[in-house]
Amino acid sequence: MVTKKIKLKTPKLAKIKKAYGKHFKECDPDENGWSKEPCGFELQLCIKDEIDYLNFDVSNTWRPLSLKGIETNNGWKTIQEHGYPKDMQKVSVITPTDIIVDTIYISNHFKCIGTSIDNVTHWRPKEIIPLPIY
Repeated sequence: MVTKKIKLKTPKLAKIKKAYGKHFKECDPDENGWSKEPCGFELQLCIKDEIDYLNFDVSNTWRPLSLKGIETNNGWKTIQEHGYPKDMQKVSVITPTDIIVDTIYISNHFKCIGTSIDNVTHWRPKEIIPLPIY
């Protein structure tokens, strides 16, 4: 389902605009990059197999495949938008150089082997991967 139209200038909007390129206005995507507008760009993406459909048979809603996961930013939380974790927990963080580090958030710091990690841009709770059952 197509949601409300984009109004704010955000990093999310910049990614959506980049994905649509010169077709942004013509395709008129919503805040999660979905479009219902038929335009030549949809056909170009389809030919390259770079298109994502949302209930195609029902709504004919589509977007560039590069936007898949944009609703949740693939589970990453930005410090700017969400702040820091509320309590002590194991997290993965991204540094300004785009390095992912598994760490722990404790006493208002991201720590790894006793060292604080500064200038973190994104974080997400560390996923506990269960062992196989058999």
